[in-house]
Amino acid sequence: MLLFDSKDDLLAHLPTERPRYARQALDPYVDLDTIGDDERSDPHHFGPSLARKIAACEGMEVASHTFSHFFALADGQTQAQFEADLEASIASVERIAPRPVSLVFPRNQVNPEYLETCRRLGFTSFRGNERSWMYTAGDEAANRPMKRAARLVDAYLPLSGTNTSRPSVDAGIVDLPSSRFLRPATGAPRRLERLRVRRVTTAMESAARTGATFHLWWHPHNFGRDLDRNLHVLEEILAVFGRLRRDYGMRSLTMREAAEEVMAA
Repeated sequence: MLLFDSKDDLLAHLPTERPRYARQALDPYVDLDTIGDDERSDPHHFGPSLARKIAACEGMEVASHTFSHFFALADGQTQAQFEADLEASIASVERIAPRPVSLVFPRNQVNPEYLETCRRLGFTSFRGNERSWMYTAGDEAANRPMKRAARLVDAYLPLSGTNTSRPSVDAGIVDLPSSRFLRPATGAPRRLERLRVRRVTTAMESAARTGATFHLWWHPHNFGRDLDRNLHVLEEILAVFGRLRRDYGMRSLTMREAAEEVMAA
């Protein structure tokens, strides 16, 4: 939805099949009347200029996060609605970049029953979840306080292990599991922040030593507060990657590139 130049253009390209969630609060379509006319008047809801900059940057891949931030495990939605949403997502991405072949399910709600639809529409990879009980895919109701608390602790201490992985193929599409969500800086004591960074870099080193995959991710808005500190942390992580590339030949790949290597093998 972010990739349109105007509200009129967006409204003219909405999918005919839309999710009918049991919880209306999940549905972004109900808020379309409140958005502005274009990116200039409403930069919070339109972002084509930013997306074009990303697409023009060497080494970047524009993937799909679905069209409407589709919750694939929520009550009320259907596979037909998901397919229509994904088709709209493909069309919107093609406005600024090549057809997307990588998919990240919103809220990590990976629905195994929908992977065949993804493959049929040309997707070659998706971001799976960490192989731990605390990261098991589920709807909002399944996101219990115990799971959230465990994931918070896991950001600092290795409760779930390194979460390095070997890509696998599921329903004809490559599963590239998440290894670590890079949580934003919180203003926590420096010692705690060091634990957070070490949690990432230790797992990266394990992947480099064993030839496994380490998949780091975050949302752009996670850096929106305390930008300098967040960028400093990212620079630290990239410096470690530079050392691992020199010492072990570790490489940085987009999801598209990683999937191509898996399929070729």
